[in-house]
Amino acid sequence: MGLFEEIDQNQNKFINISTAVELLALHEGSVYKAVMVLLHYKIDENICCYRQSEYLDFIDIDNDKKEIYSTYEILKDIKSESDLNGGITSQEKSLSHQLKEKIKNYYWELSAINNLGFWGVVTKKTSIKPIEKVGIPTIQQPEPNIESLNAEIARLRNLLADQTTEIQDLKSKIQELETHPTIQDDNPDILALILDETQTDRYAPDLVYSIKLWLDVYVNNPKADSHNNKANTWIKNNTPYNGEQDDTPTRRIREIATPFRDLHQSRKRLLENK
Repeated sequence: MGLFEEIDQNQNKFINISTAVELLALHEGSVYKAVMVLLHYKIDENICCYRQSEYLDFIDIDNDKKEIYSTYEILKDIKSESDLNGGITSQEKSLSHQLKEKIKNYYWELSAINNLGFWGVVTKKTSIKPIEKVGIPTIQQPEPNIESLNAEIARLRNLLADQTTEIQDLKSKIQELETHPTIQDDNPDILALILDETQTDRYAPDLVYSIKLWLDVYVNNPKADSHNNKANTWIKNNTPYNGEQDDTPTRRIREIATPFRDLHQSRKRLLENK
């Protein structure tokens, strides 16, 4: 006899979804385990869902484009509630009154539930009889395959262990980042800020030329020559200025990029006594 055959099938061709889930919860040990069994066997893809209208007839909502609720959405709501109640560790075997009220008019075809068997071969949705031809189920419920069930339980436990380890690793990384903030968080890249010409409210072209001049002639391509000669040549070749000794923009860029050793003695003393 099937799990749901305790319902008087001579009087009921349909079973309320909340009743079905709670019966399965009694069998599995909790609502959470019941809904995971239903999702694992893709019950939302393999049986029709019906809504009882105000005229007490049953409407196949899978074929009604106006419907926004479905078996999958109902099971997702049930799982969300069971997650809040402790999820896999919950022993809750009944739904809340609020959720029961929300799904009180939604039903599954009782014969289709019994034909599924949960532990056996899943019946395709296309094989379910139309509502007007539903009769008393005569197919005998197969016995649960204990070996397959134990294998599935072991797989889920391993999956849970892997996810628990991953969660702990992520928590450790988050704690480490919170305890030791990166250098970039405390010290923004000053050079990138200076060189960003898209930020016209703060971009200083001559300052950028001075930095690029200094990098080129003293870091990237140092040569034995006076600062003035190296600077004037670079400015002439890399800026819109003429690079002449007395040209005002040229002189300004050249002075900013001047190394300490090439400064005039008066400027050196001034900087040493700052």
